[in-house]
Amino acid sequence: MATLESEAASVSLRPHGMVLEFARLHPQEFSRVLSGCDASEVRTILGSMSDAQLIPVLAYLKRDISSTFLQDQNSDTLVSWLNQATVDEAVRMIRRLGADSLDEILPRLQDSGKRRALGHLLVVGRNTVGELADKDFMVFASSELVDSVRSAIQATDDRDAIESAIVVNEDESVVGLIDFVLLAQAKSSAPISSCVRRTTLIPASARPQSVVHLADWHRIDRLPVVDQDSVPIGVVRWEQIAEISPSQNETETGDFNIFLELLGSMFDVGKELLDLRQRQPSK
Repeated sequence: MATLESEAASVSLRPHGMVLEFARLHPQEFSRVLSGCDASEVRTILGSMSDAQLIPVLAYLKRDISSTFLQDQNSDTLVSWLNQATVDEAVRMIRRLGADSLDEILPRLQDSGKRRALGHLLVVGRNTVGELADKDFMVFASSELVDSVRSAIQATDDRDAIESAIVVNEDESVVGLIDFVLLAQAKSSAPISSCVRRTTLIPASARPQSVVHLADWHRIDRLPVVDQDSVPIGVVRWEQIAEISPSQNETETGDFNIFLELLGSMFDVGKELLDLRQRQPSK
């Protein structure tokens, strides 16, 4: 029986076998399944893939798994993968590597647009909001349709990345964060720009202490962080600001924690509505 099982696994992991063919056709869904597998099994499957199969899977794979796998690769391999990846895939992959790796890899990328997009992740100073910001977030073009965005969100397990989903203009500048209640209610054929919550955009160069008293903190628990061109480089959460700010007294922090619980409940309701909408036929 063990021999038959191992032979079946070998067949399925051939370039055109069942497992890898599914990975090629449905990389986001495959990444979601793979994230629940044993670590050694994941490495075996990833090592069996061609570059074309592997790159989109790594872009959507659970962060801790993909980070470990990517950090084990040499720089030549990483450069090759990033050169083949789309800009979106490259950005997702590089967020799992860190600035030190990017310093070495960035100059070797062939596509100038890709170098620019990845370069935004490097231009942050010490003790700034840009350094503090969470670099793992989802990005959608303002012209993308609601149905496509829903599908992408449904295929992602990373709650923080989902909650930090950002909508951008054609020039990559931030429009705002996705409003999940509006997303659940919107028609499938509507552009995602109709489901945006516009917020204050925090410059990456700002000091954390300088953004403590922004009015937006009283209605939302995270804000986009942008470079000088309003291109997103991350998202900063209220908890991160509150932890390092000596100016917040206990009463203010306690009151806001209550607000965060309510906001979390609203997010969950929005997700439930979205799940329900996904099971209904498109209008």
